[in-house]
Amino acid sequence: MAVRFLCLIFALILAGCSSSVPIESGANVSSKAVAGTSKKQNLAYEHSLDLTIEQDKLAVLVSQVQDNCKAAPENACTLLESRITSSSGTTAHLKLRATSVEIKKLIALLTGKAKVTNQSTLAEDLTAPMFDIEKKVAMLSAYRLQLEALSKRANNDLDQLIRLSRELAQVDTDLEELKGRNARYVQRIETELLSISLSSQDAISTWRPVSHAMSDFGAHLAEGLAFTISSIAYLLPFLVFIMVFIFGVRKIIRRFRRAKI
Repeated sequence: MAVRFLCLIFALILAGCSSSVPIESGANVSSKAVAGTSKKQNLAYEHSLDLTIEQDKLAVLVSQVQDNCKAAPENACTLLESRITSSSGTTAHLKLRATSVEIKKLIALLTGKAKVTNQSTLAEDLTAPMFDIEKKVAMLSAYRLQLEALSKRANNDLDQLIRLSRELAQVDTDLEELKGRNARYVQRIETELLSISLSSQDAISTWRPVSHAMSDFGAHLAEGLAFTISSIAYLLPFLVFIMVFIFGVRKIIRRFRRAKI
């Protein structure tokens, strides 16, 4: 950015005139952005909720969460992920983005029908990155105005106009990228993220460890055999060494006894 700005000033000096748009306009916008941004914190909230519920009620509760999100006002709730997994037990995972009001409604619905095992809230302060974007937008906007003023001068040749057009196109691209990033930050501030994990409670909890052990018997047996074979492979050289050592000691003892006789 600094290189572009210096090139612009150098071009204005060569043209023999000054820009009709003052550079201070960008500074004024930037100072207003500082004043407006420093008064409040722009926090983006993320909530996480882990719950347990009876297996026959899990799918019903998932449907209720989805229906409540769809029934919310436009753009007030968006379902980002929804999946149910069934193996030894049924689990469900949901992720959605909604306004603070809708998030509170959904949390109240979930906590009223399931047991909470873990609940957490994280907040990220986006004040600094948003302020940085505002400063860059102000500088680029001022730079663009100066490029437009320079392109309207009658003494510009074709080569100069082409270079100015390319620079204007690049500035417009940079501005669009910054504004898009700022829009994503605004969305994260105006709405909140909620991650939900639901797991079913086992009805026959007394015999559940036995059933798990029986279902995993084959895998455990294979692991045990693999460990035994690996252990033999490691111990075999030591066993050979010990046998040779014992044989040698016994032979030495026998010779010593014969010499003594």
